[in-house]
Formats: sequence, structure tokens, C-alpha cells
Amino acid sequence: MQVAEDLRIYSSLIIKTYIEYLKLQYPQVAPDALLDFSGMSREQVEDPAHWFTQSQINRFHEALAEKTRNPNVSREAGRYAASSKASGVFKQYAMGFISPLSAYRLLEMITSHLTKGGVFRTTKLGSKTVMNLVLSAVEAIPGEGRVVLSAETLQIKEAIRGYEMIEPGEYAVLSVTDTGVGISARNLEKIFEPFYTKKAMGRSGSGLGMAIVWGTVKDHRGYVDVKSEEGKGTTFDLYFPVPSEAQAKT
Repeated sequence: MQVAEDLRIYSSLIIKTYIEYLKLQYPQVAPDALLDFSGMSREQVEDPAHWFTQSQINRFHEALAEKTRNPNVSREAGRYAASSKASGVFKQYAMGFISPLSAYRLLEMITSHLTKGGVFRTTKLGSKTVMNLVLSAVEAIPGEGRVVLSAETLQIKEAIRGYEMIEPGEYAVLSVTDTGVGISARNLEKIFEPFYTKKAMGRSGSGLGMAIVWGTVKDHRGYVDVKSEEGKGTTFDLYFPVPSEAQAKT
């Protein structure tokens, strides 16, 4: 049985982004030395189909902090990847960050460390669900800005009125936040209608992206919340119910 550190779950695009950042901010650091220490090669980094293990990524971060003498360098590189200066890199990074299958396997392994209130069993959400939100967030930023993806488990004791009413229960919450132009109240009401973002808001794509997000969440009996302020940005929160231990065994 493979343990989490042995699973190949990190795209080579991540390391490629780090090396690009090093060339700009730390030209004195030799990337090849970091790769050797981590058990990686230039050929693997240049191969978009290659995936690295958690152990290799940990060693790379360890060597990175030591060579740059900056314990926060990983966060800085992450901010660079999400900035307009690396918008092309960020889109590739978001698309190749982690494969759906690997994500499902990893989530099942780590959830026991996030919550003791239930056993989490993953079901496939479809790669387009997260990608539609990420690309929408990137497109909402006209110049320099940030897109942040985060996940957490929440225990809701009383119903919350947001974009829709969220019932009490335990949820795995996926959030996508951008610092873009925001969405007007008028558009927010219809944001999940098919073709609305394309026809009324002038967004690229098929116009079905937000409808797919809504449909996927509802297929999993979840909820969607959206907070937006014009000129400041938008946050999409997807609430997926965490099944009880009894439900997970069925």
C-alpha cells in the first residue's frame, strides 16, 4: 500500500514555476543543486506529464529555504505564480496542480487529521468544476491581482443565509477568491444561469461554466455561497456534506 509521501500528486509545472521565480529573484541559487537534492531532474521538470511525490516536494522546499536563506520563499513563489506577471504560468499551474484521481486519494488519507467527527469518502467532482471557478477568477482580474484556493472542514450548528440557505451539518468547503472587478448585485442573481456570463457579462468560454459548478454541487447535495463587492473581488464557497461514519461504510 502506498503512503501519501509516495503518491505522485504534484505536477512538474509547480517546480518549473519555482525555478522561474528563482531566476528572477535569486539568480545566485543554482536550480540544479536543488533538483539533485530532491531527486528530480531537468528532464522531469520540463515534462508537463511528469508528477512528483510529496517526499520530493518536501525536500525541494527544504533546500529552497536553506539556499535562499528565506523561510517564506515558498509563499513568495506562490504569490508570483498567482500574479499577473506570471498569468500564463498560473493558468498552467492551476490546470496541472494535481490530477483529479490523486486528489481524491489524498483527501481520503488526510481528512482524519482535519476532523474526528466523521469519515470522509471522496466522490469525483469532475475536473471542470474547480477549473471553471479558477479561470473565471483569473479573467475577472484586469491587471495585477491574486487568486487564492483554500479548503477546510466546517461544522455548522445553525442554518446560514448566504447566496442560498445552508443547512446545519458538517461540510468540506472549497473556496476560490479573487481580487478582481467583482460582480454587480444584478448579475450575481443570475450568475449560475446557462450562457449568462457569456451573453450578459462578456466573459469568454461557452457560458456554461458556472452552470456546471452549480449542477455539480447540487449533485453532491451541497450548497453554494458567493460574496462579491464591485471593485474589490469575489469569493465562491462550495459546501460539500461530510457523510457520517455509518453513511461512509454503505
